[in-house]
Amino acid sequence: MPEFRLTPFDMLLLNTPPSLLKDETKKIRKRIASKKNYYDNYETRKITRDSKKESRKEYNDEYRVKNADSLKEKRIIFNEENPNYWKEVSQRYRDNQRETNLEEFLKKNNEYSKKSYIKNYENAIKNSRRKAWRTRGLNMDNFEEIYKRYLSTTHCDFCEVKLTEGKIRTNTTKCMDHSHITGEFRNILCCSCNTKLPRNT
Repeated sequence: MPEFRLTPFDMLLLNTPPSLLKDETKKIRKRIASKKNYYDNYETRKITRDSKKESRKEYNDEYRVKNADSLKEKRIIFNEENPNYWKEVSQRYRDNQRETNLEEFLKKNNEYSKKSYIKNYENAIKNSRRKAWRTRGLNMDNFEEIYKRYLSTTHCDFCEVKLTEGKIRTNTTKCMDHSHITGEFRNILCCSCNTKLPRNT
């Protein structure tokens, strides 16, 4: 229920008999009294309004069922006479929505764009890694498992140094070690350990 508070001036006017007030003050008193009455009977009116709404809905549903054919004919005739009516209505609604909810629309759009960017970025990284590993000779039969292991590994399997990632290649950069003969995956190593392994194995 909406909050309504009477000021001391409002209380004074309501407690004063109308016969003691001037005409202009009587008008003010009448407005305050009607507003107080509105809020005092708010819940009762709401219950009545809801009950009327339900009965009206039932009546409308019954009317639509009984007069389905005639209503359909009326719709067909109306649409033939006004071919662009619903397009104009929907266009006006969209224009109003854009004007009234512009900030909300932009906020939702920005959130969607960020999620879409993150998702597409992760997929792009995954696809570029798949392509690079394929060109280096890795057997791609278990790519998903290898990729999960690659993402979850934080330390080198040989020297146990903490692995890093980035565009600049360093001794601790994360590398995927595989057999250059069979193409089978072996370990996740740092760049230093990976370069020390012989290439003909």
